Amino acid sequence: MGRWRTPRGKTCTDGIQSSFRFFLTADSSLKYFCLYLLVGLSDAFYVDFWLALLAEYLATFFFMFAVSGSSLRWEGAPTIFQQALAAGLSTASLIQAFRSVSLPLVHANPAVSLATFITGDAALIRMVCSILAQMFGGRTVCAVAYLKL
Repeated sequence: MGRWRTPRGKTCTDGIQSSFRFFLTADSSLKYFCLYLLVGLSDAFYVDFWLALLAEYLATFFFMFAVSGSSLRWEGAPTIFQQALAAGLSTASLIQAFRSVSLPLVHANPAVSLATFITGDAALIRMVCSILAQMFGGRTVCAVAYLKL
């Protein structure tokens, strides 16, 4: 990713390195500035953050709906290839549908959200809220499937 410039002109790199680097600096304002960027508290005050969470919820909902629907037996048992094709095409379609709303991409998978936090591409608040939205999307699909069947 990039670097952020503090008001005093010092730089703070993003990712995991910044969490270790700010302990080594003597300047306390740089320490709190880097910690603020790593946690990402400022993201919660923007509409784009909430639209990205809505996109995570909807993408997880439609992905789980497509995958669970592809495994139903309508006129015989679906093959593993058909189920994998449904999962792959729905993933690609959902990423393309929500790419302008959620940056960098819609994950629809808590493991991917955790990996983006570990690599420094997402802040802690974004990762936690994305995982909660994904879990809520999966629960909603379970409720809809239970009501329909």
